[in-house]
Amino acid sequence: MSMQTYRLTPKAPLVFRTGKPFLAGTRDRAHYPWPSAWAGMLRTHYMDHHGMGPESAEALLQLPAHGALLAACSMDGRLSLWLPKPADAIALAGTEANGADAQEVSFLRLTPISAPAGTGSDLPTGLLPVGLPGKEKGKPRSSPAFWPLADYLDWAEGKPVAVALSGRRLANTLTLPEEETRTHVSVDPQTEAAVEGRLFQTAALDFAPRPKLGAGWVFVGRGPAGLPSGLVTFGGERRLSVLEPADDGIFAVPSALQEPLSKARGMAVTLATPAVFSAGWRPGWLEQNLTGQWPDSPLRVRLRAAVVERWQPVSGWDLRARAPKPMRRAVAAGATYWFEVLDGDIDPARLWLQPISDAAQDRRDGFGLAVLRPWTPLS
Repeated sequence: MSMQTYRLTPKAPLVFRTGKPFLAGTRDRAHYPWPSAWAGMLRTHYMDHHGMGPESAEALLQLPAHGALLAACSMDGRLSLWLPKPADAIALAGTEANGADAQEVSFLRLTPISAPAGTGSDLPTGLLPVGLPGKEKGKPRSSPAFWPLADYLDWAEGKPVAVALSGRRLANTLTLPEEETRTHVSVDPQTEAAVEGRLFQTAALDFAPRPKLGAGWVFVGRGPAGLPSGLVTFGGERRLSVLEPADDGIFAVPSALQEPLSKARGMAVTLATPAVFSAGWRPGWLEQNLTGQWPDSPLRVRLRAAVVERWQPVSGWDLRARAPKPMRRAVAAGATYWFEVLDGDIDPARLWLQPISDAAQDRRDGFGLAVLRPWTPLS
């Protein structure tokens, strides 16, 4: 089935849970949606549009749906993609002449390195350590979780990347969606008073338009072609958003990367959405010697290095079973893997923003969408 790009514009703060147990005294912060939430929303919209019923559940699961990615929408409707910060970018803030922390954060580049002679490690055989190319001075700093595509392209070309910080404000005056918290209470219908112990909060992402900044935030993703524009519910509490077709170009390989990638004998791969691997941190389609066939591609590669941050719990609600989905561990978006090409050539159009999770269903659900940049393997 052919796929089409869609834009989703939230009309209310959106609630997405991480999969943590909902127990007394727990609090789940605002969270960006899992790929399965986007897939479920599009499949439900497809089912309603085509008048399908519960008996079509298996057929609906076969529909690929890849999203949701964050995008900035200008006042004239132009979209620009934002990607999770690569895990190999380490934020470091210097100091001003007066000793105060600098308001600009520069990113240092982690890269695969050869292990010094006489050293050892517990890394799998053939996996290179990752480190900084030299000694750097400065304080580690938190930094925005998303980069504009332009910064990612600079990073891919080896150029320096830095952002100006003032709270959550970025250098280009955009502000990432804010967290909105609402307090809820259960009311006894007999006494019309609050029920003791039934007090909880929900945290949501606020996508309210910001006209003074010249842009706002939306989600973009891909799914079955031909879906009509209209209102949909996305996330918890059935809050409304508008779904409409968008330009397919936002999912196309940037022209600056096409030729370098097609000629490269290696690539650094960063996850744009969380991935699910049977082997935990590494793809299950790799053999014990870290070589394997790229999913849905003739390309054969060897994993040379990886930077992976803390795993994330992935769950959700199964509409067909009317029960929670089992919790699984996912590799967080932003994780970066370095691969050496053993056989075949890199086809950027075939691999860019395509899923690399192990299971075919997880790939149809959009887990593990990958963005690429050329890398020269170490000899």
